[in-house]
Amino acid sequence: MTALNEDFADIVAGPPISRIDPTPEEVADDDNLHLAPIALGFNRRDYGRLRQFIDVLNRL
Repeated sequence: MTALNEDFADIVAGPPISRIDPTPEEVADDDNLHLAPIALGFNRRDYGRLRQFIDVLNRL
């Protein structure tokens, strides 16, 4: 998480990127509960950087 927060600080608005518990909807749907959900406040400007962030997550 520390590296993600450092590398993608420019797209985060608000609290840093963090792991969260699955939402009730994810639990009810048994939606990939083996994966660790994360949360971030996106700045709604830098969509190219958001795509880079997603690509990095998919490689983990």
